[in-house]
Amino acid sequence: MKRIIALSRAETLQFLRNRTVLVMALLFPVGTPVILFYKTMAESPATAVLAFEMFTILVLLIGLFYAVLSMATARRGEGVLKRLRTGECQDWEILVSIAMPTVITTALQTVVMLAVMRARGAVMPQEPLWLVVAMLGGMVLYVGAAYLTSVFTKTPEAAQFTAFPVMVGCIVGTSGVRQLLSPQLQTVVDFLPFTPVNQLVYHAWLGDQAQEMFSLSPWQMALLLLGWGLLSLIAVRKTFRWEAR
Repeated sequence: MKRIIALSRAETLQFLRNRTVLVMALLFPVGTPVILFYKTMAESPATAVLAFEMFTILVLLIGLFYAVLSMATARRGEGVLKRLRTGECQDWEILVSIAMPTVITTALQTVVMLAVMRARGAVMPQEPLWLVVAMLGGMVLYVGAAYLTSVFTKTPEAAQFTAFPVMVGCIVGTSGVRQLLSPQLQTVVDFLPFTPVNQLVYHAWLGDQAQEMFSLSPWQMALLLLGWGLLSLIAVRKTFRWEAR
């Protein structure tokens, strides 16, 4: 635990020094949905859940996934990962420490977003358990996806290209895009890795009403999210590269 804390402190300093990643991780995810929905989020559960769905996508995709992807790629290119691995640190401790700053900021931003919505008078979740499952499972999944994507990313600048498939998979699973698809494609989309996060957010706010919108129950979505999260971590353990090519 001491090694993780020490490494996390070092990673936090590096995270704070990277202004581009810092702005994208801290200001963009909360600022965008608050600005766009500030005048309407209090009107109904539908507008509230739409605001939080947008926040979820931005905070997990940009604030967490892209930040971890950039940091892991940069540390590999600088030879930091290789040096850490030759010391006393275990592989999982190194990976956890890299993700720790953005995981903490993601959790804090979630609290801030809910506080802002409540202060504005927005409708709060009917079943908050599903919201907790969505955010915790989403953080595990997106961190795993970030490390997997870093395997194919040579430089932090190249991350904007290698991250594209994950961005597409995330956007396709949103409620707005999903409604444009045929019933057959909607069923396929429901089983994609990132879709359960968005759908569990809807179940958190709308309760039983959300069941009519999706082909899977919230318990099935939670199990699917857990399965994809564990699969991503197993894949990271087997494929993650510690040295630059």
